Amino acid sequence: TQKVSDREKFGLEMDTVICKNCGLMYFNPRPTKKMYAELNRADYRIAASGTDQGTDEFFKKQKDFARTKIVPFVSEHLGGFKPMSFLDVGCGCGGTAAAFKEAYEEIELYGVEPVLGHGKYAKEKAGISVYGGLFEDFETDKRFDVIVYTQTINHTLDPRGNLEKIRELLTSEGVLFIGLWDLVNALLNRPLERMAEIYHPYIFCSETIKFLVKKTGFDIVDCRERVLD
Repeated sequence: TQKVSDREKFGLEMDTVICKNCGLMYFNPRPTKKMYAELNRADYRIAASGTDQGTDEFFKKQKDFARTKIVPFVSEHLGGFKPMSFLDVGCGCGGTAAAFKEAYEEIELYGVEPVLGHGKYAKEKAGISVYGGLFEDFETDKRFDVIVYTQTINHTLDPRGNLEKIRELLTSEGVLFIGLWDLVNALLNRPLERMAEIYHPYIFCSETIKFLVKKTGFDIVDCRERVLD
């Protein structure tokens, strides 16, 4: 590995390294699971947006993006199959789930959200059944036709384990949607410190996320990249 930065977005002294073989970037050493759980309960959203409570603005932002981007993308690849169950890993304020409810009225909505104020808002605003905690601790006997995992995989301490768990939670016709910042595109007009932050223990580019997705048993049916403005 090669160290590329010794400071993250909020000014904390943390070493970011890159694997010379595959291009994956990550913190070394990484904070512990206990530390992340505590940060997610309050500090994270306060630092990122000034509050750890759900807001109408964040809900609308999620819903608008899901309505115009995620729902059409997923629906295109369902092949006429009508999804009845939906899980949003890192559901935030529930806007994404609300957009899917508009598209599929009978769909059951579930979410996982470690920021408790956001999970509470999502439950009240969108009627989602929300598990308040880390996805690593989420347990259920349910299986889901659609799982959305957007702007979340960078936050986990175990990306491979999470994807393997998601694969087990999908139905046989299920679709997984992953959305994330592409490091390479972002760095065209953003300094590295804008991407390296304590809540992103791993930082993926297009090549590294595709490799991991295939490694965990998924078939990639489509991939669209957008250069950030």
